[in-house]
Amino acid sequence: MEESKYRIKTLWEALKILQGMSESADPINQTEAAQISGASANTAYRMLETFAEMGFVDKVEGGYVVGAGLAKIWKVYRTDLKRRIETLKKSQKETYIEGEEEPAFAQMSYGAAREGTNGNGSGGEIKE
Repeated sequence: MEESKYRIKTLWEALKILQGMSESADPINQTEAAQISGASANTAYRMLETFAEMGFVDKVEGGYVVGAGLAKIWKVYRTDLKRRIETLKKSQKETYIEGEEEPAFAQMSYGAAREGTNGNGSGGEIKE
């Protein structure tokens, strides 16, 4: 993926830590966070502590793990996704793909729904 000219490097590094944490079965420590993010060990530690203060990660023996604060974000995401699917149901005919049980719109990704595409960069306008 090409780097966006709008990317905020520090934010990118911090989110890479959360992404790495979500892909790890074990707690990650400051050194691992630095390796995952590309940030210095000091910056990675400060990011982890900031995430802990916000409840996005929890300190445990051996490092940090994903915290309950991220579950709150997931809940908002799910609620918004459900609302958008309902909007699509009301505004578009349910077009079934041959051999599929779900309507085509139900198979769209959340990002595609927000962008008004069908998931491959084309089609569909979302009416709100």
